[in-house]
Amino acid sequence: MASIASTFEKVAAAENAVFNQIDKKYLGEGGSYIHTSMYTLECNYRNVQIEMKNELGHQNMGMACCQFETKSKEFSFRIDTRSSLFQLFNRDKSALKISSENAFLQNAIEENKAFKALNRRAREDCFEPQIIAQNTNEKCKILCNYHLVFNNKELVVSPLIKLFKALVDIFLDGDNQSS
Repeated sequence: MASIASTFEKVAAAENAVFNQIDKKYLGEGGSYIHTSMYTLECNYRNVQIEMKNELGHQNMGMACCQFETKSKEFSFRIDTRSSLFQLFNRDKSALKISSENAFLQNAIEENKAFKALNRRAREDCFEPQIIAQNTNEKCKILCNYHLVFNNKELVVSPLIKLFKALVDIFLDGDNQSS
């Protein structure tokens, strides 16, 4: 498997994004040091800044987000990971649950290739994202938080960026269709 840094570099090149890596050491208790590595991607897509950060070391957390203007009020959703118990007894069901009052949006996400790749990582590697899109004052904010304590963590970088791009398309194209 490729390292997380090389994966971020490849995704940055493929998605025309900017990659940055910051390594730091912090003084811990008893004279020990805590080493952290922060990997960031910044991608401009359709004049929307998509940012992704993965911190390995102390917190082992990842985050992806974007914010943009939209007139689409009905496009809000939430994606959560189903419980391990549910997944154990319902192997044929998706590991990720989409909650939205908009059937078009829910179907578009379910059929998205990047979402399917993330769902596979959730099922096989315990990737547990929480993705929320909220519309307030004609602004849409999409936020994804996830822990990095799972195998093959490098395999979620590209699908997350691709999913965010697809969501931007859905929200912005929805504005064009409603006007």
